[in-house]
Amino acid sequence: MKVACLVMAYRAAPVLARCLPLYRDAGWDVFVHLDAKVDLAGYAGTLGPSAALCRFVPDPVEVFWAGFSMVEAEFRLLRMAQAQGTFDRLVLVTDDTFPIFPPGAMNARLTPDRDLITAVYQPPGSPNALLYDKFQFADHRLTAFRAEGPRTAEIDPAMEAAVAGIAALRRIGKKPVALHYGAPYWSLRPGTVAAALSACDSDAHLLQSFRYTSHADELLLQTVIAAQQYPRGIATGPVHMNFTSVHGHAKAHECIDDLPFDLHPHHLFVRKISPSASIFLDRMQGRLRAGHTIHGADPEGVMAPCWPWQTGREQTALTVALTAPPEAESAPAQWCAPEAYLRRPFRWTAARQVHWQVNPGRTAPGRICFHVPVLLGKPGTLQSAELTFGGRTQKMAYSRYSLTAAFEHDGLDGPQQVILHTPPPVPADPPRDGRLVGIGVAI
Repeated sequence: MKVACLVMAYRAAPVLARCLPLYRDAGWDVFVHLDAKVDLAGYAGTLGPSAALCRFVPDPVEVFWAGFSMVEAEFRLLRMAQAQGTFDRLVLVTDDTFPIFPPGAMNARLTPDRDLITAVYQPPGSPNALLYDKFQFADHRLTAFRAEGPRTAEIDPAMEAAVAGIAALRRIGKKPVALHYGAPYWSLRPGTVAAALSACDSDAHLLQSFRYTSHADELLLQTVIAAQQYPRGIATGPVHMNFTSVHGHAKAHECIDDLPFDLHPHHLFVRKISPSASIFLDRMQGRLRAGHTIHGADPEGVMAPCWPWQTGREQTALTVALTAPPEAESAPAQWCAPEAYLRRPFRWTAARQVHWQVNPGRTAPGRICFHVPVLLGKPGTLQSAELTFGGRTQKMAYSRYSLTAAFEHDGLDGPQQVILHTPPPVPADPPRDGRLVGIGVAI
């Protein structure tokens, strides 16, 4: 498989320096857009010998967080890759992103017949739909959400042009679209990319509408691609981001114990990795070069119900995925019938308590980590969920992908019972058959 890895780069050169040899060993071509605010020579110097393993966009833009400039940087990466030949897959990440799997397993996980992107429909009146209706411009030091250095009151020609563009767009209004939202990281087939770029190139009204919308990198391509292929939405983004630390901000991982254990089959990378954690970076790179995952696990067993991984405390932790049973007739008192959301099969919980029997075999004393892959949750259910294991009950954490909980244990031998506790199920919305539902768990 011929893969183009597109990297949005800014401040995490030490992370990218460890990743570039891994991408090379996987046979990937790497293209890097370095924010024009950053000195190229200094960044390349930090990459060291790894700098020879990538190609930099020769005409980078100055990137502003949440601005349309992020989309422009993505487009320059895509067009540079297209100019270099035909690729079977185009993958967009950032320079603080690390692969989860070793080079020998990465291509096998890039499913050749589907895209990995999250594009969730945003109905009229929703927060993102209201965001699209507004006129915002973040691509100037005067209006940037996260401005570097002192702000000035100077209105230069660039600001004048933006104001004129907004005024012209107000007169005709923004283009009506079926808005979709998702993380700005994806793995796309070349046909999907070509069709999306063609749609953007041929529709000035569409581009102007998103040019004056904040967070266009989380809306534009998602909306265009959904309109072309996924009108009911899709949720298979390749990058795991943990948002449990600070609301609206991904957690910065600084050691092995920080790594997420609630991986889904579509996750290929994790971010954001601290560029200053040199020992952590070297350890992850070493594991991948040895043919293991960054968790120290066998890549073939990662998505199995139970799989071990090495923690930073030199323990072997066991990770267990608590998924919904696939058969409709299985535990009908606890589960509703199977259905699908965003092209992913799941089942609603139908009771306050849902039971699993897991069999990790004979296990020495250590740590066991559970995750319930969640697609949907009724109000209050995710915030109040608890898990019981080994006679102990604890509150679960929600990380956008899963409910998680970890327990220390004195050793395991044979089948173990695990119980998920949630508030009472409520009527399905819209009501169809009198069902009571709680949490939508992936099958």
